[in-house]
Amino acid sequence: VYKKQGHMWNQHFFFLMIRRPPRSTQSRSSAASDVYKRQSQYRGMTSRLVLSSNGRLVISAQDDYSIRIWCQKEHKQIHQFSAAHTNWIGALAITSDDKYLVSVADDGVTKIWDIENKKLVQTYYDERGKVNALVITSDNKLIISASASGSINIQEFNTDSQKRVIQKAHSEIINSFALTADNKYLVSGASDNSIKIWDLTTLQLVHEIQDAHENSVRKVVVTSDSRYIISSSQDRRIKIWDFQTKKLLHTFEKAHDDGVYHLALTSDNNYLVSIAGDKQIKVWNLQTRQLIHTEQAHAAQVVALAMSSNSQYFATSSTDRTIKVWELQLPRNKANSMLMELEQLEDEVDRLLELLMI
Repeated sequence: VYKKQGHMWNQHFFFLMIRRPPRSTQSRSSAASDVYKRQSQYRGMTSRLVLSSNGRLVISAQDDYSIRIWCQKEHKQIHQFSAAHTNWIGALAITSDDKYLVSVADDGVTKIWDIENKKLVQTYYDERGKVNALVITSDNKLIISASASGSINIQEFNTDSQKRVIQKAHSEIINSFALTADNKYLVSGASDNSIKIWDLTTLQLVHEIQDAHENSVRKVVVTSDSRYIISSSQDRRIKIWDFQTKKLLHTFEKAHDDGVYHLALTSDNNYLVSIAGDKQIKVWNLQTRQLIHTEQAHAAQVVALAMSSNSQYFATSSTDRTIKVWELQLPRNKANSMLMELEQLEDEVDRLLELLMI
């Protein structure tokens, strides 16, 4: 609950509620609990964020090359991996069981961290240098990262086995990865304006969407039913693609007033959150394909976005040196509710029929 002067702040938007932080008039030491104001503790910028599955842990990568773990419940930093890397941290990812954190950086190093025991457990080196995009398969078996050369690296999790490499997967830097729910296909988006789909078993290119955007593809996400790919770009657009036919289904023109850096999908695939250099958070209804809320989120450009896997929370960070945690309260899916009630009714009928037969 985010409070200001004893009052709860709630906002309702088209059946979607965002509990948002007010502009607090309190001192830094008693600032709103959802805003991690680090100016009094740390004068640096958060470059990347991840959340634990329940949103209780917020993990951030800093421009001093450290990694910090914040506890929402306690509203404070609970651990710091100082000098986690020797250069800019390009991406973070957390395993589906919340046990391990993976980080990649411009120093060409990939590291695995034990979150509970607060220690480094594995290090991998990339001779090609800078490593940026990163994703972990949902079964926690593979770490997939991108080299500055445009290559894709596939490494078995927490083993010393030889990594597999897709050489020159893109002609420019790969900015984002997304996986289908069954981990069979990998989607990549890059600064060459293209989106590519790869078979993770054969490492073969399945399809390429050339000139998917007019500028760098900054983020790609795949819906949990693997029906759609959603992409965002420096060209300020967000696009929805049919995963099977690869056809463009919809474009949110001028989705933001600046390049759209990151996207996050809710687990029911109904809502999309986007951030950009225009300091705003936007929430989109993917069923109606309408913008349903805009929030002036930060005092400077928003550079990182992460959502908990239960879709209850998402976090943003900005060059204004704050991390903010937002709570999403999504409407109950009526169709699913009716289906569940129908299934329960059918079970009851079957039970009564069995009794009658006896």
